Amino acid sequence: MAKIGIGVDVGAQSTKVVVGRMKQDTFVPMKAAVLPGSGKELPDYFNRLKIRGEAMLGVTGKEMIIRYTQVTPMPDWQLKQVMAFEIDDVAIQSGGDLSADFNRLAISSTLSEDDTILLTLIKNSLLDERMSLLKGSRVSVKAFTPNAVALYNLLVHTANLHAGTSLILDLGAENLDLAIVQEGALIFARNISGGSNLFNQALMESFNLNTGPPNPAPWKVVLFQFAKMVRQNPP
Repeated sequence: MAKIGIGVDVGAQSTKVVVGRMKQDTFVPMKAAVLPGSGKELPDYFNRLKIRGEAMLGVTGKEMIIRYTQVTPMPDWQLKQVMAFEIDDVAIQSGGDLSADFNRLAISSTLSEDDTILLTLIKNSLLDERMSLLKGSRVSVKAFTPNAVALYNLLVHTANLHAGTSLILDLGAENLDLAIVQEGALIFARNISGGSNLFNQALMESFNLNTGPPNPAPWKVVLFQFAKMVRQNPP
């Protein structure tokens, strides 16, 4: 029996869920839903549909930091030591209990001889809050992933992003997540505080409107593809 895969994205005004299974090398969706609120409806939804398994939870917002470090090429064991010092330094500066992970980005050697490392740090208080949303269900947390990286993992396998350079955006009510993909490889990811609510508020103020509480923002993925945005052989 194929293993069930569950993805959860908890937003400011709604929570998105997708459930599917792997069929050979393809993820086949079985169920998908947009639930109102910030995740409190998850146990009822999973129990009602008898869903069990491990879930990947997306993370974004001001309690997550995505930063970049350039290092000279080195073996993995040495890179792990270097990044451990950097993570400890950020944790001391932020004064918080953090979880962190990192990976090399496949940036063309024509742009830099150094390795570019993407480092993500998230406050454990946010992770604890997200895990608590699943209590009372038979779904547990497999891992957390930045929404920007999840966008890349999704679209690089479904939108034929293996040629040229593409910008992927996910605009939420309070956050914007983006990824830049070049020749099928992630070269930049970022989360930015301030989503469609800011735009809606600016419109209401400009036209002197009062529409009451904001409606859930339209959650969309926007893909801009520029095949020649990054020139490999400048004149």
